[in-house]
Amino acid sequence: MNQTNQLRNKKVGLVGACMLLGIPLSVTVAEPLRAQMGPKPAVCPPTSQVAPAPATGQVPPVTPSRTAPPPAPFTQERVSPAVTQPPLPSQRQDPIAFVIPTGREVAVQLVNRTGTTVNYEAIAATDYLPLKAGETKTLSGLNLPTTIALDRGDGGFLRLSTQSQPGLLKVYLYPSNNFNDDEGVLRIQPGGAVYLN
Repeated sequence: MNQTNQLRNKKVGLVGACMLLGIPLSVTVAEPLRAQMGPKPAVCPPTSQVAPAPATGQVPPVTPSRTAPPPAPFTQERVSPAVTQPPLPSQRQDPIAFVIPTGREVAVQLVNRTGTTVNYEAIAATDYLPLKAGETKTLSGLNLPTTIALDRGDGGFLRLSTQSQPGLLKVYLYPSNNFNDDEGVLRIQPGGAVYLN
């Protein structure tokens, strides 16, 4: 059985090489091989349709038996994907406080009453900085709108409480064991509305 497969592979290789090079096979050589190899796959054209190579050594043109469908015409239409815009904080919840800005600026005073370090960052205004237990830090000259990100260094939850006076928002940070109290982002809108996320 293995010898038959080897012989068949050699014959198939010889026929394929002859067809690729454009060397005509005589019917007396091709027919016995065809009988031993079985029917040709449907994608190969019959041997009689393969033209011999011209004497100049050029490869003859191949005419496909199947034609591909023409490509779809190009259109300049723009299809914009559906974009889901999340609601603004002001559309989701009521503000927790209001602060009267001084011009377009506000100051925020952070008071850490958690008993552990709280990290904070006023986006585009400060780096990510630690606020140790019991410390107070005032961030002044924050342009509105502004966002302040807060998180406990030990991974615990925060509860925030606020007091406001003209130009200043005091934010008291307390520890919490309640998952719903994970209030880590403070946003102050241009009109002075304060939101927690």
